[in-house]
Amino acid sequence: MEEKVASGTIRFGNGNQFREEWRRMEEARAAIAKLDGVLKVETNHVTHMFYVEYDPEKISFESIRREVKSYAK
Repeated sequence: MEEKVASGTIRFGNGNQFREEWRRMEEARAAIAKLDGVLKVETNHVTHMFYVEYDPEKISFESIRREVKSYAK
């Protein structure tokens, strides 16, 4: 599931991408947090979801999406 919650806010995940990979999910969170323009990244290990706040003038939705997908199964 990918959802633009508001301009500059995204939720990512489908419940299965990181089910057995807590460490990989944390690695993805850390990598996303380092991207220029990302303001905040939260993870929910129960639902396997990311919540990302970002500045759309500095980074695109697609750039963040690619980073998340690079860590997903």
